[in-house]
Amino acid sequence: MKIIIPSFLVSFLFFISCKGPAGPIGPTGPTGAQGTTGPQGPAGQNGNANVQQINFTAKTHTGTTDLFLAFPSTITFEIAEKSLFYAYVKQTTKGTDGKDYSYWFSIPGETITGNEYSFYTFSGSTSNTGGIFLRRVVNYIPGNESFEGIRILVIPANTVTNGRVSTVNFKNYQEVRTVFQLAD
Repeated sequence: MKIIIPSFLVSFLFFISCKGPAGPIGPTGPTGAQGTTGPQGPAGQNGNANVQQINFTAKTHTGTTDLFLAFPSTITFEIAEKSLFYAYVKQTTKGTDGKDYSYWFSIPGETITGNEYSFYTFSGSTSNTGGIFLRRVVNYIPGNESFEGIRILVIPANTVTNGRVSTVNFKNYQEVRTVFQLAD
C-alpha cells in the first residue's frame, strides 16, 4: 500500500502536467453593456490664427521701380514686425479656345509673362505707412505688366522668441511641447 499511493500520486502528477495540441478558437461572446459617459473635458484653445487678407484692385507695374502697396491701418507696426507675409498676383490670359483663364501667381515666383517677382515688407514708422514692395527680379518681357488683383496674407505669430538667445532646448520634444503648449 505504501508503494501504491506514491506511485498513484506520481502517475497523477505526470498526467496533469502533459499538454496536448491547442483546440479551435471558441465563438465570440456577446457585447458587454455600454459604459457611462465620462465627464466633459476642458474647453479647447481658440483655433483662429488671426490671418488677415488684404485685397488690392488692379495695378500696373512698370518694371523700373518697386510697386508699393500700403498696408491698411489695421496692420500696425507691431503686427507687421511679428508677422509672416504671403503675396499673390492675379492675371488672365486667353486660351486657344478663346476663353479667358485667370490665375493667382505666388510671389516670389513667375507671372504669366515669365517675369519673376519677389517682395519685401516695410513695417512702417512714425512718419511713413508700412507696406509691401513688389520687385521684378527677372525682366523676361520688359515694360509694363498689369495685375488684375493683388492679395497679401498677413499671419501674425502667437509667440515671438528671440532667436539669438533661446532658452528652449529644441532637441527636447517635451520642452518644446511645454513652451508652445502643444497637445500630445
